[in-house]
Amino acid sequence: MSLPRSFRRSPIAFFYLLIIVLTLALGYSRLLRRVSLADELRYVPRENLLLLATGDLDSVWSKTESLFREALYAPDESGAIATQVRDLKRKLAKKGIPLEKLADLRRYGIDTRRGVLFSAGDTGGEHVLVVPLRDTRAFQNFVEKASGELPAQKVLADTCSGESYQVAVFGDLLVAHPEPGLAVISRSEGLLRRSLFLRRENWHHALRDNVLFAAIRRVLRRPMMSGSTIFLFLRDGGRVFKDAGGLFRDAAIAIEIQPDHLRIRGDVQVAGGVLKAVDDLLRPSRSESEWRSSLPSSTAILLRVQSDALGRILRLLLDGDDSEDARETGLKNDLRKVSEIRQLVVGVKGYRQGLPEIVTGIWGDEAEFERLVFSLQKHLRVKRDRRLLEAALAEAYKYQCLSPSLTSEDLISLGLLRPEPILNRYPLSPRQEILSPSLFPPGEVLPFPQEVGEARLEPPDFRHPSY
Repeated sequence: MSLPRSFRRSPIAFFYLLIIVLTLALGYSRLLRRVSLADELRYVPRENLLLLATGDLDSVWSKTESLFREALYAPDESGAIATQVRDLKRKLAKKGIPLEKLADLRRYGIDTRRGVLFSAGDTGGEHVLVVPLRDTRAFQNFVEKASGELPAQKVLADTCSGESYQVAVFGDLLVAHPEPGLAVISRSEGLLRRSLFLRRENWHHALRDNVLFAAIRRVLRRPMMSGSTIFLFLRDGGRVFKDAGGLFRDAAIAIEIQPDHLRIRGDVQVAGGVLKAVDDLLRPSRSESEWRSSLPSSTAILLRVQSDALGRILRLLLDGDDSEDARETGLKNDLRKVSEIRQLVVGVKGYRQGLPEIVTGIWGDEAEFERLVFSLQKHLRVKRDRRLLEAALAEAYKYQCLSPSLTSEDLISLGLLRPEPILNRYPLSPRQEILSPSLFPPGEVLPFPQEVGEARLEPPDFRHPSY
């Protein structure tokens, strides 16, 4: 394709053509933003940090039920997901609002052809919920039964714009209907005012929000509140999770629910750049068939993270982990030494005794993982052995023997330990100070007069089927 001769000879004509192209591109960009963003964002105050938006409830409900049917309708086992779901259903049923199927939501006045939007600030109780309605009166009755409060009426008015809204008050819950087929719910009158009276400003802010639009385009990859999706967007995570020490800032996660799997994508902006934490978790790889064949076909949840930077990501996350378990096991420092991690797979095979059966696979340098596994095995074995020996010494000292020079063989012969070869490697040395039992009140646990030393363990000690 060639330009007309007049365009090629005239710089002014070419300049006009460039303006037309830029105008069309700008118009397309605005149209794309308008289509990608949900109208419900006009009710989200600009200062709110958290967004949680579902796709249409018809799709989300039906596909979630299909995917988790086995877990949701599992036998009544303590701790299972099904137990929590049943508890919620029982509570609602006691209030006269049973929730067993999708049709129940429609009966309570909710329009299941559309999605729900939740937004919150960084302070407790500062949240707003936007719910689509098909029957306002039925929804009012539902809220009344759920809250256990009779509704009172209140008028919220804005002196600047002259607008006013009739608000139903259920205890500390405020429910407004700013337009037909929509309910805006909050426990904060100030937040509800900003939702209702600053709709234009809220919408213009959403249209200019480049971070939110980029998250929708890269992570959600479809218009907000459409399909069987759940979209979570968090702005300035350091203000929400203050204990994280500024580890991450903005974050977006999209969950696409299918009848036989979940597809999760996410972007997390961390200190020092943007981390693409989870891309397409079901993207096939050359080695996928090998590990997939080892999983049962009934595997309920399967997540896979692939990245050449997983080692750096792990070290970054460990910098924010100061838990007692991480300090005790030394696992935090050992994991920092693992430089090469290419893939991480986590699967939930099912439930046993109310607890999920989780299988984990990690791909990386074999030698590094051998050292990591040995370090963890050694720590856990030493911790277990020392507790057994200390408990046996305490029993021997308290009831049978006051000698400060017992050995592990003595403890075995006294019937306080089962014979295990590795236990003989722990030296039992006398304490610097031996305390008399008469110094302690009756019934109090006495300090035994011997200390358990360190045992030398090697990798061959753990080459046993039990490990």
